[in-house]
Amino acid sequence: MKDIKIGKLSKNKIHYIISNILCSNQCILLLRINVGSRDESNEIKGISHLLEHMFFQGTKKYPIQKDLLNELYKYGGDFDAFTSKSETIFYITIGQKYIEKGIQILSDSFFNSLFLNENLLKEKKVVINEINQYLSDPNSLMFYGLDEITFKNTRFEKDIGGSEKSVQKISVTMIKNFINLYYLKDVILSISGNISISKTQQYIQKYFNQKVNYPCQKIPKIINDKNRILYKDHIFKQKKLNYKYIHKKDEHSFIGICFPSFSYDNKNKYKINIISELLTGYMGSILYKELRNKEGLIYHINIDQECYEDFGQLIISYGTKNNIHLTIQSINIIFKELQKLKLKINEKDFQDAKNNLIENFKFKKDDSYWHAHSYSNDYYHLKKIKTIDDHIQEYKKIKLNDLYPIIKEIFCGEYCNICYTGDTDIQFI
Repeated sequence: MKDIKIGKLSKNKIHYIISNILCSNQCILLLRINVGSRDESNEIKGISHLLEHMFFQGTKKYPIQKDLLNELYKYGGDFDAFTSKSETIFYITIGQKYIEKGIQILSDSFFNSLFLNENLLKEKKVVINEINQYLSDPNSLMFYGLDEITFKNTRFEKDIGGSEKSVQKISVTMIKNFINLYYLKDVILSISGNISISKTQQYIQKYFNQKVNYPCQKIPKIINDKNRILYKDHIFKQKKLNYKYIHKKDEHSFIGICFPSFSYDNKNKYKINIISELLTGYMGSILYKELRNKEGLIYHINIDQECYEDFGQLIISYGTKNNIHLTIQSINIIFKELQKLKLKINEKDFQDAKNNLIENFKFKKDDSYWHAHSYSNDYYHLKKIKTIDDHIQEYKKIKLNDLYPIIKEIFCGEYCNICYTGDTDIQFI
């Protein structure tokens, strides 16, 4: 692949991916750190997310956050970040003309952040406010509850942000210990845009070929917790349906239904995407027809697939009027349609869903963020990258009859978890 360069830096073993795409002026400089809330013990729950907030607060070169952000701003650049269960992502968006400046700023933040205590105290308030905001949202509470029952007694059970109590306990020394452990391995720098591969490689060598080291007193409890706990095919090991009821008197009830899916490296995930399209891909899809067009029970329904290195999950989520009879009716309709899907799928609907996914992948050809993020995940999980054409070929190979075994495998009652908000408990489930 002449437009893609993969390499590894000698001093710190950081892998880098440079992808040249014919897009607009926009370039994405993305750092994927292989750490998330799944890597945190209860004592430091939320530290990955808090640490994400602490970057770009000030560095040796730009001690004041305003100076650092202004330096990006004047070049048309912007910085963003997010934390998930299994990764922390930092990325800069900047024009191709200023790519060296963007790499220099990203490097300075990664290797030379100051992590001042006064900034930590301020960001704790911001994070706690964020936590409390989500806790006041019934839809967020539904997703939290779904995780609690699906991943009981695992590190996936709790929210990514942690709790107010756990966040308050985190210190600068804890943060530096955490960086010195997790920011030294499986780090991937992925840069995408209409750029020169050779020049970008030179900039990476210039600014990133150094070791992460934040001097601090060692905390054995953090340093010794270095091996990621894997939950191989977790939901498939479940023996019975679980449910959680959250009492809320809001006008709407929010319902989440979780089934198992497959790990990132399992090609069955492509079949799951087609199944999801059949169910909720557009207003004429199966669940929209039954729940919205026919019964008027919902406005929107969604299916999300999450694929980790050890398992996957598929979540159907929607809202309906806060009425126990309507909640029961909507859940029954969904289960009825899932059972029908095991028996017969319309060939035209299958071809339309598959073609929709293929055409949507073609739209990504000019998307520099998609390339940077997708390639970084591919490289960690697969030790190689999959281009848009590779993904399209995976979909083209799938036949209608390939879906039936997957549908029968995942849509089983004993693998199901349901969480819902409302004013009445549905005790018969």
